[in-house]
Amino acid sequence: MTFHPNAGLDPEPPNFILISADHVQFHVHRARLLTTSSNLFGLLLTYQDSTITLGEGSEVIAICLHCIYKIPFVTQPPLQAILASFDTLKQYGIPPDLYASLRSPLHKATVSALESQEFAIQLYARAA
Repeated sequence: MTFHPNAGLDPEPPNFILISADHVQFHVHRARLLTTSSNLFGLLLTYQDSTITLGEGSEVIAICLHCIYKIPFVTQPPLQAILASFDTLKQYGIPPDLYASLRSPLHKATVSALESQEFAIQLYARAA
């Protein structure tokens, strides 16, 4: 898992934990979420807690965090999770169009899903 306590994603250690609906923990940096989000991460960062449980599953949260941290995906995310991540990014105040630009991890995953899935029309509609 990419977002573990010793991942070394920033010079400082993670100081915040996101817990997905399926109970997977993501150790992240509160400052990174704050600077990326235009709405305090869906207003969830207004609380002083160091742990927040989200309503989305781990696949979707992982995609969103890969976008925020600009980390390539190790494995190809499923198409449904990619589609859901666009809405999730918006919900948490993160403009998906900035993270789906050419050569970004989300763009590469989207293209790969498009090439390998039969649901291409859903992906084209989402991109529009």
